[in-house]
Amino acid sequence: MPRLFKWSAQVRSHFRRMNGYALTILIALLATTGSSGQSHGAPNEYEVKAAFLYNFAKFMAWPPSPSPTEATFTICILGDDPFGPALDLLKGKPVDGRPVEVRRLTKPGEIGRCRIVFVGLPYAREIAGLAENLKDKPVLTVGDGQGFVRSGGMVGFVLTDGRIRFEIDPDRIAPTGLTVSSQLLNLAIITRAGGSS
Repeated sequence: MPRLFKWSAQVRSHFRRMNGYALTILIALLATTGSSGQSHGAPNEYEVKAAFLYNFAKFMAWPPSPSPTEATFTICILGDDPFGPALDLLKGKPVDGRPVEVRRLTKPGEIGRCRIVFVGLPYAREIAGLAENLKDKPVLTVGDGQGFVRSGGMVGFVLTDGRIRFEIDPDRIAPTGLTVSSQLLNLAIITRAGGSS
């Protein structure tokens, strides 16, 4: 079947590399959690996205914890949880010198205590208000769909040519004190609040 679009060699390389990183992390996570008895087929969409979340955590410089007694690196899901058990594979993995904790939240009141928050429905529709409340806090907001970043989120998963990619708005991340690695930015689709890419 002929391709509808021609991608540059650099873009194709970025697709392969980022999906390769995510799959490498996912395979390592599956191997260390002893997930025997589960299907060993190709990872599903949210298993890959869980691996991406871990990569986001690892490829950012995090400011000091707002709470000096914070013993864990907390990844939260606000609202509907599309990950199921896939995100639980990250529990205990090291990020920024602390083990990952996964929390599922039904109300936005506690998201300021998260380091990464995946914003599911119905809250994804209200990302502009959530983003305003978190404006200067070191909390990375992640969601699904092309409209997520343009509506106020920081990182949004998108499907491009059948592959999972992600958009990043570095201008929205900068005031939080988070520093995105150049490696991560090179793999991202840069999307600015003004709508430019």
